[in-house]
Amino acid sequence: MSRSFVIKHDNPRRKSVLETAVTEIRRIASEGDCMIRVGDVLRSLDQNAKQWALLRDIAQQVPMVINGVPQLTTSEDWKSVLTAGFEQEMRYAQNPHGAAGVIALGVSTKTMTRKRFSEYIEFVYAFGASQGVAWSEKALEDYGQYRRT
Repeated sequence: MSRSFVIKHDNPRRKSVLETAVTEIRRIASEGDCMIRVGDVLRSLDQNAKQWALLRDIAQQVPMVINGVPQLTTSEDWKSVLTAGFEQEMRYAQNPHGAAGVIALGVSTKTMTRKRFSEYIEFVYAFGASQGVAWSEKALEDYGQYRRT
């Protein structure tokens, strides 16, 4: 069994949550081997939803050049391109069917911290704005809520 404790800086019960986490660590450690992992909080589901609202608008309005041909494509394709651009990393794998060419691998956002993901959302928003994207009401609402958090 594993448990996670999120210790938020602005939580008035922060001290109590911290004490509960330490008590749980002591209990588990007394029973045998255990693993303790401490790190920054990962991106939230709300942040993920905001990403997809922005990507949907970009996919519907901004052509991507694929195999030399400008074309509208999917939100998933734009996520692969924009996450790679944000991380300044592009990875390729050999085609498993032996055909010529390579396959571009996307960059996962699920392990990004909330802070890093916020920087990525700003990157996506800036890219869309630079391409003249007319943001949908959903994207603007999600982005507005994101900016307040």
